[in-house]
Amino acid sequence: QTNTRGLMTVIIYFKPRKELEAAENVRAFVEMARNRLTAFGDDLDFDSHIWDVTGHFKTRGKKTSAKQRILFIRHRKNWLLEAIPLSDPFCSFAKAYMRYSYSLKPFVSHGHAISALAALEEVLVESFGESAIELANGDIFYRTASLIQSRYNNSAYNISRHLQKISQFCTEHYLFSTPVQWETPIKLPTFGVRTGIEAE
Repeated sequence: QTNTRGLMTVIIYFKPRKELEAAENVRAFVEMARNRLTAFGDDLDFDSHIWDVTGHFKTRGKKTSAKQRILFIRHRKNWLLEAIPLSDPFCSFAKAYMRYSYSLKPFVSHGHAISALAALEEVLVESFGESAIELANGDIFYRTASLIQSRYNNSAYNISRHLQKISQFCTEHYLFSTPVQWETPIKLPTFGVRTGIEAE
């Protein structure tokens, strides 16, 4: 992996401590992503809810100079409405998750992952009055999937797959107070897929 200067970078893996409380592992994960990772540039303004990531994504194998941003904001029905940042502490976790994910395997598109994170934050706040990721459980993820399905229609399956990845990541890294074994109940859309004898 190379940084924006074309120099090789060292991949840093997050190593949680099983004996710690989930909240402590979350804080350690955020601290590592904020201070030790260089994905999206070592000058990234981690605390901003709008990340300028221009030049870090590739289109058809080539980096594009088009303006690109990652927005850590709540869902808006209309883009003319005011942008409301995701609440902390979830917003810091979401940023750490995106930066860490990109440092392990650079991705081309981030929209579905951000939509999944924003929906999860919304359900956490509605359920607990706060957005600590360690509070999430199976019911929270099912409710988030339901919100995604009602909100995003044709893209709901892909967004929910990212939600499942988030759940798996948090369980594997001891970021939940109670381990969560969850799979998206949203099925792959069948439109455009031939079935029957002709398809066989």
